[in-house]
Amino acid sequence: MKKKGTVIFVVMFLAMLVGNYFQYQLSPIAGRVMESLNLSPTQFSSVFSAPMIPAIVLSIVAGILSDRFGIKKVCGVAVAIATVGLCYRPFASGYETFFAAMILAGVGTTFLNVNVAKIMGRYYAAEKTGTMVGMVMMGSTFGMTLGTATTAAFPSVKTALLVAAAGEVVILVLWFLLMDGDRVNTETGSEQQTISLADSISAVLKCRYIWVLGLCMMCILGCNTAMGSFVPMALQSRGVSEAAAGLVITGMMVGNLIGTFTGPRLIAASKNKKAVIIILGTLSAVTAASSWMLPTFAAFLGLMACGFGMGSLLPVFMAMPMQLKEIGPAYAGTAGGVTSTLELLGAVIIPTYIITPIAGANYTLYFLLAGACMAIMAGCSLFLPND
Repeated sequence: MKKKGTVIFVVMFLAMLVGNYFQYQLSPIAGRVMESLNLSPTQFSSVFSAPMIPAIVLSIVAGILSDRFGIKKVCGVAVAIATVGLCYRPFASGYETFFAAMILAGVGTTFLNVNVAKIMGRYYAAEKTGTMVGMVMMGSTFGMTLGTATTAAFPSVKTALLVAAAGEVVILVLWFLLMDGDRVNTETGSEQQTISLADSISAVLKCRYIWVLGLCMMCILGCNTAMGSFVPMALQSRGVSEAAAGLVITGMMVGNLIGTFTGPRLIAASKNKKAVIIILGTLSAVTAASSWMLPTFAAFLGLMACGFGMGSLLPVFMAMPMQLKEIGPAYAGTAGGVTSTLELLGAVIIPTYIITPIAGANYTLYFLLAGACMAIMAGCSLFLPND
């Protein structure tokens, strides 16, 4: 049974890798994509962010459908839709068709993101789920890195896009060959129950811990997006070169990657999990507010600490609904949909409509507000369950 869990982990890791690779591969070939499709900078920006549209619109629906009809069938259809989008994308002739292909491609990642905790919870005990979710989410980071680091080497845009399409076809085949039907948790032996739509929605919306988790995740993504958007420009305003500023911001990605792998293990091993969560949130708050003012190497280390805190917490929060007695495996998909929606809204609303309008060009205030997001998260975590 443990061997089966490892197989599913590999499939999920690869699915998250491809699900982020196809988007971030556009960044290094942006000029060629814009030229071949005659896109304006604004159109390219909207195409690049198009996979987030299904994530914002369909996350709750994804969770509800998965709880009602089963993960294998529902997520399998979503991955098939993504495969259609990615296979059509290399042959798109203009903005509209490329944009539509990117939206379709985002459906698979959306459904898998929502259900990652529920999927891993079927093969691992509750205390291991957070760690396994963190390891699966490392696939996302590797996909981003692989996409930005290697795509420029492809001889043409079509070749690069076909590679991503081929990767998604492989994921689709692996999914239906290796994923089990919705019957039991192979480590705990708990049965999968058929539940009504009304019961699923009611149970999740009545659980106050889901709203607390959603708010915590909203604050993390809001801070993360705010930092990634303006740290390079803030460093350049202090006289740091563009190349050095780009290198410094990678510290947050490195810290995030380390935190995703080690943070859930650290929290799971602690006797006082809530205290560790608060410490990590406070660490990210302080470093988010102050790192941009430090000398370049110190700023790199500060951003690494900031990323470590956020990377440690997010997979733990994603897995937590599975461990709530009010939710458990039965309603974990719907709960994941609610928290994912709030998380993504935080990534859009907090930096764009709260922090930036308040701070303007005042970087000191801007990063204080970004740090305040993590301070609020640390405060909200006081209302999470003790176990």
